[in-house]
Amino acid sequence: MKHVSFNVKGLKQSHVYIAKLLSDCDILGISETWLRPGELCSMAHTLLESPFLHESAESLSVFAKSSMVDIEPTYNGRPFGGIAIVCKSKSEHGIVYEELDIKSDRVIRVKFCRNNQVLQILLCVYMPFYNGDCKQTEIYMETVVDRCGTLCAVNIMGDFNVQLPGDDILHKIWYRTSKFNSHSKIMYDFVVDNDVCCRLQVLSVCALHIFLSRGLQVYVDRSLSGQLT
Repeated sequence: MKHVSFNVKGLKQSHVYIAKLLSDCDILGISETWLRPGELCSMAHTLLESPFLHESAESLSVFAKSSMVDIEPTYNGRPFGGIAIVCKSKSEHGIVYEELDIKSDRVIRVKFCRNNQVLQILLCVYMPFYNGDCKQTEIYMETVVDRCGTLCAVNIMGDFNVQLPGDDILHKIWYRTSKFNSHSKIMYDFVVDNDVCCRLQVLSVCALHIFLSRGLQVYVDRSLSGQLT
């Protein structure tokens, strides 16, 4: 099954391009949808209006969260945040998607199963946390391992907002140099400790998509995959 991760920076103005991406993959992780809570239910309909998708509403499983649940009613600035996982139906193969509860509007967790067996856990994330506390980021990454890693393979999609090094040999305080920060170190340690890999592929001038490999110098959106240990 083909997974794609994309930081959309506004679903409404980019839904045609997103539908085009979805037409060529099975699972799409989306970050920064900029949708309000009342707009989440129309997401599938919006995507299906595109000429690139020839799916029925029943053939798409859409799991979405808004980051604007607690904003003041008088807020009139640009929308922000929001994540989603869109899955194409594989019912003919006995595959079922089910959202797993997690108390964060920056994380969506979905499992897909066949014959009551969990095949993979999908996560879509938007990091780091609002206050930029590195400890929160570190605790979150540990939580991913504790709650998901022992069940099956895990695919983490989304926007991690970090720059990672492209060299395998690093000095002890590499993360204090230009372009990097403490979040870079947390993510790099997580990748190395759990034998996780990430991959970057340029699909167009305006979008960077990461699938599954490691050791690249430019990171925007990414999808991590591997058996967490």
